[in-house]
Amino acid sequence: MPSSEYRLPAPPAGAAELTLLRWLKRPGDALAPGEPLVIVANERLELALPADAAGVLAEQLCPAGATVAAGALIATLTTLAPEATAPALARPRAATPVAWRIAAQRGLDPLALPGSGVAGRVTKADVLAALARRAPAGDRPPPTIALPPAGAAPHVITAVEIDLCGVAAARARLGADPRWRGLPLPDSLWVLAAVADALPRHPALNGSWHEDGILIRRRVDLALAEVGWGALVLGAQDLNLRGLARALAARPAPAGAGSAFAVVQHPPGVWCGLPEIRPGQSAALAIGAPRDVPAVLAEPGGERVAVRRRCMLALAYDARVIDQHRADAFLRDIKGWVERADKRYLV
Repeated sequence: MPSSEYRLPAPPAGAAELTLLRWLKRPGDALAPGEPLVIVANERLELALPADAAGVLAEQLCPAGATVAAGALIATLTTLAPEATAPALARPRAATPVAWRIAAQRGLDPLALPGSGVAGRVTKADVLAALARRAPAGDRPPPTIALPPAGAAPHVITAVEIDLCGVAAARARLGADPRWRGLPLPDSLWVLAAVADALPRHPALNGSWHEDGILIRRRVDLALAEVGWGALVLGAQDLNLRGLARALAARPAPAGAGSAFAVVQHPPGVWCGLPEIRPGQSAALAIGAPRDVPAVLAEPGGERVAVRRRCMLALAYDARVIDQHRADAFLRDIKGWVERADKRYLV
């Protein structure tokens, strides 16, 4: 059977060297085009790299833990002849969603173009180059090309209601502490602290989808957007609640950085809304306006009805990167952190 070389591609963020964290396949394992093969990382990112052809992993040329340069030969594959390829390893429609969209608008069949992406996948650059070479079509109407449903970026939303009474108690305690004088204490401060605490345990939510793999960021950058202003907090994983409050008081930059995890505070009257996932993000969180609602509370010997201050957290996520189980687990972590705010050491 023919064989092929697997070389370490340059990651989306650009890097001269990468460390092989672990192999996801062993020699002898079957591979489909685009199936994750190896996880690499540097000080800025962690990335799962896909196989670029159908076949079998023949040999791992670099062990886990090795640091190698982009373009280095790290594995060999035994590729399958077309007639011997199993149905499970059939090559998918080889064009990115953006390539399909642009080609459809200009009457071009992307599958008829040579692809420069992984496993010959047609990319946006390939379509734009073909359009630049194509002669004007005059008044001839362009042919209709149907977009494949699987090509769209599947954004999904999930939500959870959280109790803010613990935040109110913590705010009252900190407001009497002179070390907190002049620092902002909005509800969103506690949500930001919970997000900074949870993201390292749920790294997929701090990543983004790329044509050649999924980029995972190790540093937690948070972009907060509220009515009339916004702030960007870099390295939030290293800040406690007071450090976050100081960063928000300084308003270091307007919100909107595409690679930061976005948190949006809705204005009064908006109980729940869908946050926008921007390019470079795999998820975004929206905080609904708090309101007082009746709730049934369990107590020793029975139950009682009380008015509680609550709000809704809505998480929008890219289903190509995150599944429902992980999204819900992330929200549960935030809910637990915020609702225990009055029991934490916060200074």
